[in-house]
Amino acid sequence: MDPSSWPDEPNRSKIGSFYSLLLTQERHEINRFPLQDYPTWARRVVHAERKRYKDKGTDKPTKADRKMVLDFGEGISSQLSQPNDNQQASVDSNQQPSVKEKKKKKKKKKKEKGPGQGEYDAEYLHTHVADEAAYPIVYSKNCRQSHERTMKSWGHFICKTEECEENEWKSAIIACHLIFSRSNISYKVTLHAQKCRQCERYAEPIVDPEAYARQVVHVLDLWMHLREREEPTGSGVHTRGPHDIARCHGCEVGQCPYSAGELGARPSRQFL
Repeated sequence: MDPSSWPDEPNRSKIGSFYSLLLTQERHEINRFPLQDYPTWARRVVHAERKRYKDKGTDKPTKADRKMVLDFGEGISSQLSQPNDNQQASVDSNQQPSVKEKKKKKKKKKKEKGPGQGEYDAEYLHTHVADEAAYPIVYSKNCRQSHERTMKSWGHFICKTEECEENEWKSAIIACHLIFSRSNISYKVTLHAQKCRQCERYAEPIVDPEAYARQVVHVLDLWMHLREREEPTGSGVHTRGPHDIARCHGCEVGQCPYSAGELGARPSRQFL
C-alpha cells in the first residue's frame, strides 16, 4: 500500500479499492498504520475502520458498515454511527452520492483555492487519543467549550500544488487549538496550516500521531483533575530556528503559542 500510489482527490472506486486492501492487513498493522504518509481521505478511512472494529469486534464489515466507512472517507458523512434496524430497511447499502451532491462537493473544493485551507479538523486522530487516555473521552465537532488551550505538536507539511511538486518541510511547532467540554467529557482539536515559501499557499499539517496523542491527553488529564499543574521543564522537541509567525495560520488567528510577541520570540511560559 505505497502512499504515493493514492491520489489526493480520489473517486468512490479508488476509496473502495483502498478499503479493500486495508482489510487484507493484519489487525495490529491497521492499528499501527502510518497515517502521516497518506492523504486525508485515506486517514479518514483508517479511522473509520478502527472505530467500526472497536464497536463491533468483527474483522469482516457488512455492506452497511462498508458504506459507512466509504461515506466517511469521501467526506459525504461526518457520522461514524450505524443506523438502527428501522432505519436500515430504508437505506440502500449500495447507494452512491447523487449528481447534485457531487456538484456541491466540487464547488466546495473550488472555493478552497486561493491561499488554501488554513484549518484542519483532527477527528481522524481520535483513535490515538482514545488509546492513550485512561478514561472514556469523546470527540465532538460541536464541542461546547469549558476549557481551551493552544499548544504545539511535532510533524511536517507537504505542499501539493503543481508548481511546488510536493515541497516538504518539518516543524516542531504545528499550532493546535484544543477545547474541552466538561458537561459530556468531549473535546475537539483544530490543526493549523503553514504557508509554503514557494507558492504562498497553505499546506496541510501532518502531525506525529503518538506524540500528538500524548500532548492532548496530558492537557486533558489536568482538566479531568487527574494531575496537578506543573511548570514546563523545556524538554521535548525544539526547532533549529525561529518560528515563522508570518506563515503560520495559528498565529494569524491567535491560536498558536507563538502568536504573541515578535517574530521568532519564544512563547510565554504556561503552567500545564
